[in-house]
Amino acid sequence: MGRMKPAFSVFAKILRIDFQPSTVTLTTILKGLCLSGNIHKALHFHDRLLAHGFQFNHVTYGTLINGLCKTGHTTAAIQVLRKIPQYGIVPDVFMYSAIIDSLCKDTLVSQAFHLYYEMLSKGIYPDVITYSTLIYGLCLVGQLKEAIDLLNHTMLKNITPDVLTYNTLIDGLCKDRNIKDAKSVLAIMTKDGVKPNVVTYNILMDGYYLVNELHKAKHVFNRMAQSGVTPYVWSYNIMVNGFCKITLVDEALNLFEEMHHKNLVPDTITYNTLIDGLCRLGSISCALKLLEMMQDEDCLCKSGRLIDAKKIFQDLPVRGYRPNVRTYNGLCKAGLLHEALAFLSKMEDNGCLPNAVTCEIIIRALLKKGEKDKAVELLHEMISRGLLQGEK
Repeated sequence: MGRMKPAFSVFAKILRIDFQPSTVTLTTILKGLCLSGNIHKALHFHDRLLAHGFQFNHVTYGTLINGLCKTGHTTAAIQVLRKIPQYGIVPDVFMYSAIIDSLCKDTLVSQAFHLYYEMLSKGIYPDVITYSTLIYGLCLVGQLKEAIDLLNHTMLKNITPDVLTYNTLIDGLCKDRNIKDAKSVLAIMTKDGVKPNVVTYNILMDGYYLVNELHKAKHVFNRMAQSGVTPYVWSYNIMVNGFCKITLVDEALNLFEEMHHKNLVPDTITYNTLIDGLCRLGSISCALKLLEMMQDEDCLCKSGRLIDAKKIFQDLPVRGYRPNVRTYNGLCKAGLLHEALAFLSKMEDNGCLPNAVTCEIIIRALLKKGEKDKAVELLHEMISRGLLQGEK
């Protein structure tokens, strides 16, 4: 974080004039150090201030522990948790939950439960975040029965699971292809008055896709809109991918059109999935049109996923499709100039001569990029080879 040096400079001046900085100031600096990844500096700063007689509060230590966990320094966070009672600070649910979350994400679920039981023994009551995190950890290591049991235990403790809690468990069950239990959890969710959100519906659609029940995924997709939940691009991508995998590319293209009508901007995953599906069907011209649209919407450059689209076309010969002159021209129009130039040298090897359109597109692109010499050189070469006779 570039602002930490000025912050230290100001802090040093404060100390020089013998002014006592507030706990808020100290906490802010510690948080900045953690967020910028300077964990060792944060700990050193903390120790140095303690040595100078400064005191911290719950917020400071919660911030420090959370920062350590978020940057993968869980062991250091546990060490801080163990030390703070000697500073007169009693650990709270926020500190424990932050460490439990970090342990679960590292699949150290047994250690996470050790801290959970420690909380209970000290009279620190877990909240919905604690339980959601533990359910996530159990799902992550495949202990789905235990995750369901913990959800039931949570409700018996009069803690109402939120949509994140339910989504976590439904996702774990769907990834395990256990759609039946996922639907049961969904039923409990709606019965308890927790409304499914777009993530819930996306998880279910993904689950049905995993068990090859795309028609049920489509039903969930339709029900989402009927329930007043607006599908995201991700929602459409799940369905587009499903249809393309079973060669129902027309259905996928209908959804693509629907996205535009609803002012949803397709991302590179949408385009690459459709382009791949069209190429598998041999609809190369349609795939190239999508590639042009992708370039026009600047999806390729913005996302850094240009290589994915290129690879689809590079793999065409491997799949048994022989690109023709229109394929190469389409690559040029789509803005893949360097790829088009590379392909140009291979066209004759594939029994495909470049035509006037090919040359004109490439020359225009070269001039637009300021590569006049290359454009003139290519023009002379095409004339000498008699290739500028127009497209038949």
